[in-house]
Amino acid sequence: MGHPFIVNKTRWILFLHILENDQFTVINKNLFTDVNEYEARWTMLKDGEEIASDSISVSCKPLSSVTIDLKDVLANYVMEGNEYIITISFHTMKDSLWAEKGYEIAFDQFVLTDRIYVQSVPSLSLKNIEETNEQVKVEGETFSITVSKTSGFITSFIKQGVEVLAGPVVPNYWRALTDNDRGNKLGERAGIWEHAGRSAVLEQMNVKELDKTVQIETVLQLQTSPVSRCRIHYEITGDGEILVAFELLPGESLPEIPEIGIILPLVKSFEAFSWYGKGPHENYWDREKGAKIGLYSSTVENEFIPYLKPQEHGNKIDVRWFVIDNGAGVKLHVTSDSLLEMNAGAYSATELQEAGHTYQLPERTKTYLRVNHKQMGVGGDDSWNAKTHPEFTLFSDQTYQYSFILK
Repeated sequence: MGHPFIVNKTRWILFLHILENDQFTVINKNLFTDVNEYEARWTMLKDGEEIASDSISVSCKPLSSVTIDLKDVLANYVMEGNEYIITISFHTMKDSLWAEKGYEIAFDQFVLTDRIYVQSVPSLSLKNIEETNEQVKVEGETFSITVSKTSGFITSFIKQGVEVLAGPVVPNYWRALTDNDRGNKLGERAGIWEHAGRSAVLEQMNVKELDKTVQIETVLQLQTSPVSRCRIHYEITGDGEILVAFELLPGESLPEIPEIGIILPLVKSFEAFSWYGKGPHENYWDREKGAKIGLYSSTVENEFIPYLKPQEHGNKIDVRWFVIDNGAGVKLHVTSDSLLEMNAGAYSATELQEAGHTYQLPERTKTYLRVNHKQMGVGGDDSWNAKTHPEFTLFSDQTYQYSFILK
């Protein structure tokens, strides 16, 4: 995998925009090179899988634009019930000192149809619901889930007889500081969010048993000043699905929030994963133009990026679904009707921040799966003062909500 800075330079000489009536605009920012010196291609994806591809003829003089019509191409597809995405790309036509023939120098993607998300209807009843003063334990045919009545956190998730958690599932509002974060003093400015999730205090917890599901509603008080609150609603079905609905209500006049989501500390054996979203390399809200929507697979080990100082890495945005497995047949699936951000890492934010260099990182003991609504952009106008642009910042002056299904 190339360094993220290199792969995110892919688009700088060409830009593409979609118009109405199946037309696209190509803007050539080259000073001397016509677009016809590159091979232009279109590729059609159906739910992330490539189903067709071909070359097209495009000519566009330097510092000008041209409209291309793909109406005849798109007319071949009945775009119903699936997500269709077309990629238009440009490739070198001969070998050169800097690239081999076929090297992609620019691309853009266009989502042509809305994704249809259908939530399954529970077919199995719950086997047992056991409630004590300390916890609520919900059991199905192949799973059990335990929620603490002290913390409001999920403390155990046993699937197919295997405990998948290596710690409680907690809300999270922090990322390991990047070089840019340290330069603009995000840690000093927004440090109130660093431990706000795991130090949350349970204010209220309600349990409601239904026909084939149980609903657990928690209200957590976050130790910010002024106080913030987080509501997490769990609906557990007899099929082993957990619908997680998350709401953050920040206190007044608090600083920006680095990340909004939930962390699942998994046992270390959860290593290989796949996803439908942007990839294959790491990508962020403000650093995603070099990443393509598609189907990808990786491992926790391969996602680690040895920045000079350990820091945030490995994020994936626009994720439709995500699957991670333990190599022994046990898989965790994450899906949502909205686009998620996902990250499967070997270290916690604390471990990354406390290490001055890679060799100082501790021996890995867990897999940290972060299921996020959003992570603020990483910035980069400079690394000593500039903040993340406002349009990529999670300000604390609003309520944040998202949901996903874990199975």
